[in-house]
Amino acid sequence: MLTAKIKPILAGIIIATSLSTGVLPAAYASPSPKLMEKMSFEKGKAISPEEERIISSAATKTLRHIAQARADIHDKDLGAAKTDLERTRTLLDIIKTSMPTTKIKDRIWVAKKHLEYEDSEEVMPDLVPIYASLQELEDFMPVKDAKAHLDKAKSHMISGDKKHASEELKAMDAALIYTEIDLPLATTRRQVASAVSDLEKNNGAKADKALKVAEDNVVFLSVDVDEPIVSAKSSLWEAIHDYGSGAYDQAQKDLALASGSLQKAVKSGDAFVSKEASNLLQRVKAIGGRINHKDDTLVLELDQLWRRTAALSDRAMDYMSTGWSRFRAGSDVKSNLIEGRLYLSYARIDQFYEKNAKGAKNDFSQAVKYLNTAAKEADNGKVMVSSIKKEIDAINHSVEILAKKDSAKLKESDLYHVVTRTTRVLEQI
Repeated sequence: MLTAKIKPILAGIIIATSLSTGVLPAAYASPSPKLMEKMSFEKGKAISPEEERIISSAATKTLRHIAQARADIHDKDLGAAKTDLERTRTLLDIIKTSMPTTKIKDRIWVAKKHLEYEDSEEVMPDLVPIYASLQELEDFMPVKDAKAHLDKAKSHMISGDKKHASEELKAMDAALIYTEIDLPLATTRRQVASAVSDLEKNNGAKADKALKVAEDNVVFLSVDVDEPIVSAKSSLWEAIHDYGSGAYDQAQKDLALASGSLQKAVKSGDAFVSKEASNLLQRVKAIGGRINHKDDTLVLELDQLWRRTAALSDRAMDYMSTGWSRFRAGSDVKSNLIEGRLYLSYARIDQFYEKNAKGAKNDFSQAVKYLNTAAKEADNGKVMVSSIKKEIDAINHSVEILAKKDSAKLKESDLYHVVTRTTRVLEQI
C-alpha cells in the first residue's frame, strides 16, 4: 500500500542507463550507456523494504538472463536463449506487478469484468478501493483526469448504463500512465517480446539487436537519468502540492529546484528544448517572489507551468525509452508521433488552461504537420503492422477535424482522448 510520496528522480531501486541530457534522437547516438543497479532508501518511496528487496533481486536477475540469452545467440544455441528470455519475462512480470499503477489498473480490470455479467449496482463496491488507490497516487502523479472518468463511471453505474460505465473505466485506465516508469518498462517488455518472436523464426541476429536495446535502455522503475526537464516537472508537481497545503517555504524550495533543472535544460543540445526551457525558466522566476501567501491566480500559474513542463518531459521520456541508437526501425514514424503529441498537449494547455486560442491554433497547425508526416511514413514503411497504421491514420484524421473547428466549439475531452490515443500507439512501436 502506498504510504507517502515518490520522488521520481531520486526514488528507490533503480536500474538505469547513463544517458545524455539531450532529447532528440541524435542525442542518444553517441554515448556508450552502462547499466547500473542502485539500491537506496530515499524519503517518500511508495514501496516497502520487502518489495524493494524483491524488485532489486528480480531486476538483477533480469539483466543476467538478457546477457545470457545474447551469449546463447552468439553460440548459436537459440533454444537456450528462448529459455533465458522466458525467465526474463517472468521477472519483468514480477517487477510490473509491484508498480503502483499496476495495482489500480488491476482493480479497474476487475470492475470492468464484473460489469460484463453483474448488475451495475452490484459493481459499485468495486469502485471504493479504486477511489482509495487514486488518493494514494495523487501525491506523486496527476490523477485529475482519471478521477473525472471514475466519477463519470460511477454516475453511469447509478443510472444503470453499464456500456458507458465500462467506457469510462477504460478511459480511466488509459489516463493512469506514470511516464517515468510505465513507458520505459513497456519498451523493455516489448523488446524482449520482439526478441522471443525473432527466435521463434530462427532469426538470432535480429533477436540480438532487440536485446541490445533492452540492455542499453533499461530505465524502468525510476528515471535516475540526467534529464533536467523530467526533474523540473517533478519539482513543479511538488511545488503545487506544497503551496496548496500552505507550506510556502517548502514550495519556494521546490521552485528553486525546478529553476536549477530548467537552467540545465537551457544548455541542452536540443535547440527546441533549450528555447522552451528558457521560457519556462522566466515564468518560474516570476512566480518565485510571490509564494508567501494564498493566491488563487498563482495556483493557476503553477498548474499551467507544470502542464507545459510535463508535456516536454513526456517527449523526453519517449525518446529515452525508444532506444534510438540501436533500434531505428520505424523511428521516423515514432519521432513524428512524439512531436505531434507534444503539440496536441500544447494545444490543450493553450486552449483550456491559458485561454490562448491563437496559440492553440498554431499548436494545431504543428500537430497536423507532424501527424500527416507520421501517417505517410507509416504507409510507406515496411515494418509497421496494419493495425498501427490504421490507428495513426485515425489519429491524423481526428486532429485535422479538430484543427478546423471553431475554438469556441472545441471540447477538452476531444483533445484529451486524441492525446491518450497517440500515447497508446507510441507504446506499441
